Amino acid sequence: MLAEPAWLADARFATHAARVVHAEALDALVAAATCSLDASELVGRLQAAGIAAGVVESALDLHADPVLAGWGFFQWLEHPARPPAPYEGHALRLEATPGKLRWAAPALGEHTALVLREVLGMTEEEIARLIDERVAW
Repeated sequence: MLAEPAWLADARFATHAARVVHAEALDALVAAATCSLDASELVGRLQAAGIAAGVVESALDLHADPVLAGWGFFQWLEHPARPPAPYEGHALRLEATPGKLRWAAPALGEHTALVLREVLGMTEEEIARLIDERVAW
């Protein structure tokens, strides 16, 4: 697969147990042999050989993925403290009740006073003290 026949004769990699003991060395060899290869091409080669493989993608990769874009998977939402950002949509799309994201994640402290006042029954003075003392945000 990687055209590295010297590895086949290396006793460090002859058995599963030996590969586990020498995993760091094996990882370094595989990294050196694959770092210049196109990830999608390598995955294709591995899958063609019957090896389960997939590309590990960053969030930026996922946001640019044409399949996810075609599904409308990411929804761009406005945020009070940051520029608009993509959020993962619902994985299930039900015909009668498709669901949608209504708002972005809250900013730090955005709901603190509301929760302290309405859920915990604190007074405005108590809330102000907690915020001043940096116990709450």
